[in-house]
Amino acid sequence: MRRIMQPLAEMGASIGARENQFPPLEIQGAKLRPIDYTLPVASAQVKTCVLLAGLFAEGATSVTEPARSRDHTEIALREFGADVTVERRKITVVGRGRLTGRELVAPSDLSSAAFFMVAALLAPGRSWPSTGWAEPHALGAARFSHGMGARIRILDLESRNGELVGTCWWSIPNCAAAPSRAASPRR
Repeated sequence: MRRIMQPLAEMGASIGARENQFPPLEIQGAKLRPIDYTLPVASAQVKTCVLLAGLFAEGATSVTEPARSRDHTEIALREFGADVTVERRKITVVGRGRLTGRELVAPSDLSSAAFFMVAALLAPGRSWPSTGWAEPHALGAARFSHGMGARIRILDLESRNGELVGTCWWSIPNCAAAPSRAASPRR
């Protein structure tokens, strides 16, 4: 938990943990200050913690990533009305803004389904549909499978609440079950 505790402590949070690193965490309320934090390793979880804490700080809180990670937090915060900017790998949120609740579509997580999709490719003449997925940064399994000869078709790609969603068909050559109307995987 140190990777979360450290930037939050820099913001003024008082956090205790078992042996100073293990859950459960004990958090004492405190006035938070904005920081400009550089992640030592790309982590959507740590980035999210800092950005969410930044909502309660006066001013702008920034997180710089060494490599891009999942961006669901930035997209959702923007949809709820937060002042969020993304410049290359630096994400900034302005605290103390007014957020507004609204109904959103939460897309499926392609990375969670990837194990089953790749397993389905082991059976010749089969195809596997995955619907409602998103996250262009998590398409590693699709690229890997494509490199091994799988055919990947992305249909009905659209943006819902700032997230890309669609249907992805995975199949191996000579599989007639996959739809013909298709686009190649986005890179």
